[in-house]
Formats: sequence, C-alpha cells, structure tokens
Amino acid sequence: VEVRLQCWDFPGQEEYALLNQIFFSERAIYLVFFDMTGKMDEEWRHICFWLWAIGMFSKKKNAKPPILLLGTKAGEPYSYKLDELELQKRLE
Repeated sequence: VEVRLQCWDFPGQEEYALLNQIFFSERAIYLVFFDMTGKMDEEWRHICFWLWAIGMFSKKKNAKPPILLLGTKAGEPYSYKLDELELQKRLE
C-alpha cells in the first residue's frame, strides 16, 4: 500500500475562499486552527467560515471528511480557557 501525504496551508482571509476550494479534496483530513489569544467571538466567526467552506465542498462531493479544530498559543498569558461545553453548544 502506497500512502501519499500532501499538506496545504491556506490563507485564512476570506478573500481567498474561492481559490482555496480548488485544493479541497473529499479524501482529506482538515485541520482548522484558531488563535486562543484572540477574542473568542472573532475566532469563532473564522472557525464557522472554514466549517462552512469545507461543508459546502463536502456536500457537493457527498463526502464526510474529518475536521480537527486546533487551538494555538494555549500557553500564552493572554490565552482564554477553552470551555468544552460552550464549544460543543456552538458546534451543534
């Protein structure tokens, strides 16, 4: 069995959304990063955008790729404590 791994780092700005979707694949694992030192509401808006973009692509391809949400800068002094219950409510 041959396994091939490709990693793509997409620009986070929404202006590049259409360009980024060219590289989406139904056989992908998506990693969505967010900054834990930023404002939760603002970061959540970015997370929702990426979940929407991946979801729209996946719906067209009838795919259900795994998506991992990864918080960065968790050890920084100004990082917020991630409330798992709040995150679960937002994801529903």
